[in-house]
Amino acid sequence: MLHISLLSTVAADFYQWKNVGYIYNQSERKSNSSGEKVVAMVKKNRCLSLAAAIWVLSCLPGCSSRYTIQSPSYAGYNGKINHHTCLIRAPKNTIFRILTNSEMFKKLCPKWVIVTREPPTPFGPGTIVETRVNQRIRLKWISKVVQVIPNKIIRQQFTDGFFAGGTEIWELDTVGQYTRVSHTIIFNPRGLLRKLIWYIKVRKKHDWMVEHFLHNLKKMAEAN
Repeated sequence: MLHISLLSTVAADFYQWKNVGYIYNQSERKSNSSGEKVVAMVKKNRCLSLAAAIWVLSCLPGCSSRYTIQSPSYAGYNGKINHHTCLIRAPKNTIFRILTNSEMFKKLCPKWVIVTREPPTPFGPGTIVETRVNQRIRLKWISKVVQVIPNKIIRQQFTDGFFAGGTEIWELDTVGQYTRVSHTIIFNPRGLLRKLIWYIKVRKKHDWMVEHFLHNLKKMAEAN
């Protein structure tokens, strides 16, 4: 992937710079003038490579994931779109009931993801949702439910944490005897560190987490 290649290039440049610096120190007495020129040139090239890597990483569109889309349906939102869908052989009202029931929702999450709602019931606009990911990279985000259309849409606004400023949307659509469940987050990772964490680690983990959740939702809804 592009960002991995860039980071590898920067690391290689840094390693080369260290080696040249070492060679320079060893041969300083023999050729002080030429050594200074070599070190200065390598340091300049390293700085240029690092600057180029940072610039490209800051501009990455986040489109290498097969789950990331650009859709006119979300043109009113600002940020990258990460989208997952699943066809479930169950009516929309069954799936909506599961998504809005706090205890059922918790059972769908991976064991290292903890989701709490305040208040637990009733679920609707104003409900505060806190999500914690307890793994090596510990993450936390808080969202507020801002729109609920029964059996159709649930929209939440991220108010704090890693996805602050973004939007989360659940959508339910009938497709023959199935319901298409769509989960979308739209957010704009701010700052170089957050971009690096998202592109290198968090996006992959988030994709797996949502796919795991949808798999469990399918099993639960089709069993009811």
